[in-house]
Amino acid sequence: MSGDTPAPLTACLDTSFLVDVLRGDPEARRRFRDLVAHGAAGITPVTLGFLYLGAFRSRTPREVRRVRELESLLQFLPFRPRAGRLFGRLMARLRTAGEDVGAEDGMIAAIALDLGLRILTRDVRYFSRVAGLRVETY
Repeated sequence: MSGDTPAPLTACLDTSFLVDVLRGDPEARRRFRDLVAHGAAGITPVTLGFLYLGAFRSRTPREVRRVRELESLLQFLPFRPRAGRLFGRLMARLRTAGEDVGAEDGMIAAIALDLGLRILTRDVRYFSRVAGLRVETY
């Protein structure tokens, strides 16, 4: 096997993690650089939408540019039909148990589960409720 072979995609980066990267958190930035350097980081469209929401609400063109720069460095994770089924199942289970995580986080979790990825987040409290999801913080 060649030494040039990139590492497989291993991490789904959550909004809270990427906000910390943008805000300059040293540990978040270090983890981000390592993951991006190895091509191991992905982002969901849901997460990208929340980053742009924050950027546009700031009314600062600089913030929009920063999100665009971040976007250009990451692989995009698809919401495939299997992720849709996983989303429905996990949200039904959580809501029945009175432990809702919110639809957006549910979609992010379903995408990560579908692709066999861990979630890198500051919001461990919500994602840790999802059975089978590997949750990592920094």
